[in-house]
Parts: sequence; C-alpha cells; structure tokens
Amino acid sequence: MKKYANIIMFLAYGIMMIISGHLIDVIGDTNAVLLNSVSTLALGIYLFHDHLKAEYHRIRQRITIPKLFLLSVGLFFLSGIVRLLLVYGLSEFINFDTLGQNQQELAEMQQNIPFVLFFFLTVISAPIVEELVFRHSLNGWVNPNNRVLQIVMYAVSTYLFAAAHVFALQDFIIYLPLSLVLIWMYARFDNNVMASLAFHFTNNAIATVVTLLSSLIPVEQLGEPVSTILHLFVK
Repeated sequence: MKKYANIIMFLAYGIMMIISGHLIDVIGDTNAVLLNSVSTLALGIYLFHDHLKAEYHRIRQRITIPKLFLLSVGLFFLSGIVRLLLVYGLSEFINFDTLGQNQQELAEMQQNIPFVLFFFLTVISAPIVEELVFRHSLNGWVNPNNRVLQIVMYAVSTYLFAAAHVFALQDFIIYLPLSLVLIWMYARFDNNVMASLAFHFTNNAIATVVTLLSSLIPVEQLGEPVSTILHLFVK
C-alpha cells in the first residue's frame, strides 16, 4: 500500500472533499469538516510517518528550528505585504469587496466548536494533510535531475493549492502568494516537506490567533483600514 502512498493520499484527499461536501446537508458543516480532517490526517500519518521523521532529521542538518521559525514568521509578513500590494494594484480591474468566502466559513466554524478543536483543525491537521497532498504527493516522486518536469510540477502544485482554497478569481489572487511561499520553502530545502510544513504551521497559527483576537474587538473600534489589512493578512 505504501508503495503507492503519493497516489493514494492525493486521491483520498479529493474523494473525501467530495464525500464531505455531500454530507453537509446530512451531518452539518462542522461534522463534515471534522470527518474530512480526521480521516485524511489519520491516513497521512499512517502512510508517511516514517518519511516525516526522516525529513525532520534531514532539515535539522540544514537549519535550526528557531531559525526556521523566524524565517517562517518573516515570510508570513512578506506574503501579507504582497497581498496588500496586489489588492492595491489590481483594485481598478478586479472587485475585491467579496473577498474571503473561505475565511467566512472558517470564522463560522470557529464560533460553533471549542477553540482548542478549531486550533487543532486549522494549525495542526490542515497543514499536515495539505503539505502531504500538495507538496509531497505531487512533487515527491519527481526525479530531481529532471528539472523541466520538476518545475512543471512545482507550478501545478502551486496552482492546485491556491485553487483548492478559493471560490472566485479575487480569492485566488490573494492565496497565490501563500502558495508560492510554500513551494519556495519546499524547494529551498531540497524538496523537504518539513520546511513547507513549518511555514504552513506558522502561517495558520498566526492567522488563527489574530482572527480570534480581532473577533473579540468590534469592527467599528478597529476601523475599516485596519480591519481590511487584518483580513488580508489572515487569509
């Protein structure tokens, strides 16, 4: 089974997305998300636990964990700035007023479940599953000596990750910087999924905490400019 782990993980992710989508009317949004998240996480750990351990030891030979964390934090703010510039530069051509359907659904789920569970789903489960699917499963099989195929698959995984999180063109534009940073981290450390996973953990953790704190403060107190900036940073 593990011989075809990459294919199994990618297909299982897509199948569970379809199944959970059809079960929303039966068991509700939150339970459908829980079913999808727990099942794909369990499968990912079963298929790749040895690989994740090996990649963890490999990345520690390249960079210390504190430096990796600081790099991830820096890239988080860099991607946020790029998002702001994209919105500013393209606002004349694209309507960004309807941004964030994916973010709205996360906010609704946060209100319906305990914060600890929400934190687990967004900061632990989602990064592990998505990195195994969009970075490792799509790129891990490619021969590093085949640069053309490697670049093509980098582009494919970048597009698919961004597309999987959006409902409209404007959302895709906002998620693209995040997707580019993730594939850069993966490639920068010799296709090590732990590198992109470290950034994904950090990105989602900061975004989740900021979302929680901002939800406790009325929008009118934040002001529209501050609220808009926070909204872009916590995508």
